[in-house]
Amino acid sequence: MIAKAHRLPKGQHSYCVFAIINHYLSEIGDLVAEQNILVCEYAYLQRLYKTLTPPPLLLPLVLCHNDINPMNTLMNHHGLWFIDWEYSGVGDPLFDLAVVAKSHNLTTAQTALLVNAYCPSLPDDESFQVIEVYKKAYGLREMVWLLLKHLMTPSDTESLQGYFQFKETPSLNPFYS
Repeated sequence: MIAKAHRLPKGQHSYCVFAIINHYLSEIGDLVAEQNILVCEYAYLQRLYKTLTPPPLLLPLVLCHNDINPMNTLMNHHGLWFIDWEYSGVGDPLFDLAVVAKSHNLTTAQTALLVNAYCPSLPDDESFQVIEVYKKAYGLREMVWLLLKHLMTPSDTESLQGYFQFKETPSLNPFYS
């Protein structure tokens, strides 16, 4: 289904998770000064962002969903559908695979099956390295978005709770130590 989605017309809108994270961090920086208690969270997220380096492209850019997590998939005995295309844009198809691997808690063996089913000619070591970087970027994007959402709407305490829950859950936060 992912490969089928990646064959849709590209369109004009590009998507780079690193640019999104950087933009969200900039917005947080503008808003966090008003809530000193979250300054340390902003610094934490900035430190994480600085550890990431965009990986090399192993495949051509395609239209990607960029958020294929369990909340954005519908499935029944007739088929599978991706919903909530707000992050869609032309990007690296391995980011979609990384999001699936991370958000569905796939094991290394399951991730290998996913990658192999998607593109059998991809070199395993290189594609796994790219996917690992993208899994971190996806986790960071989620944390940054939750904190930004709270700062934009302070009455939205669920976003702040979600941020701290995400941050403190090893299966969600790829930087957890």
